[in-house]
Amino acid sequence: MSACSLDAVSVSFAEGRGLHDVRLEIPRGQVVALIGASGSGKTTLLRVLAGLQEPTRGEVEVLGDDPMASSGAARRRLRRDVGLMMQRDNLVEGLRVFHNVIMGRLGHWSTVRSLLARVWPRRAEIALAHDALQRVELGSRLWDWPTQLSGGEQQRVALARLVVQAPKLWLADEPAAGLDPRLRRELLTMLIALVREHDATLVVTLHDVELLDEHFDRIVGLRAGQVTFDSSPAEVDDARLAEIYAA
Repeated sequence: MSACSLDAVSVSFAEGRGLHDVRLEIPRGQVVALIGASGSGKTTLLRVLAGLQEPTRGEVEVLGDDPMASSGAARRRLRRDVGLMMQRDNLVEGLRVFHNVIMGRLGHWSTVRSLLARVWPRRAEIALAHDALQRVELGSRLWDWPTQLSGGEQQRVALARLVVQAPKLWLADEPAAGLDPRLRRELLTMLIALVREHDATLVVTLHDVELLDEHFDRIVGLRAGQVTFDSSPAEVDDARLAEIYAA
C-alpha cells in the first residue's frame, strides 16, 4: 500500500518553477532520501506531501487522502499521522523541553487536554515525554529551556517530539543541516532507527551525499524540479551524483 504519491505534480512560483511533472509513489514502510542541489525542488516536494504547499496541477495522495482537499476531520487525522521535522526553528524557545516534546500529542488530544498539559501535566504525560527523550539520549534535559541546548540537542528534542507523536509518515527537511559531520551521522542514524521501530515511512531531504548509505531503501534525485534518478543506494555512483548536482 502507498504511503504517499504524486501524479504529474507541478508547482509554479512567480520566480520560477518549483516542481515539474513529478511522478512518485512511496510504499508504506519505505525509507527514502531526496537529494539534489539547492533549488532543485526537494523542500517544495516535502511541503507538498505535508500539505503546506498546494500544487499548481497534478494529484497528491498522502495516507489515502488529498492533503489539500480533505475535510476538517481528515485534515486533523493527517496532522496527527504526518510528522514534520525542519532543519531549523523546530522548538518554541518560550517553552521548556517537556512542553516542546509533548506538543507531539496535540493532534491526538482535545483542546482542553492540550491546555491542561501546558499548565498542569499529568504523570503519564511527563513519563511519555521523558521516555521519548531517553530514546534520543536526552533524558536528563526534560525541564531545560531550548536555549540551554546545543543545536544538535535541539534537533534531538524535535526528534523526541516525533516519537511522542508516532506518525505513520515522517517528513524531515535536512534535519542534520548545520551540525558537524559526526553529529549529522548520529542524528540521521537515530532518525532512521526510530522510523524502522515504529514501522513508519520516512522521506528525508539531504544535501550531504556522504550520508547516503545502505540504511536507505531508496534514493530519489531531483534536478530543476524534476526526478532524474530513482533507485537503490547501491546504484548511486559518482557519475549519477554529477548528473544530479550538475549546474
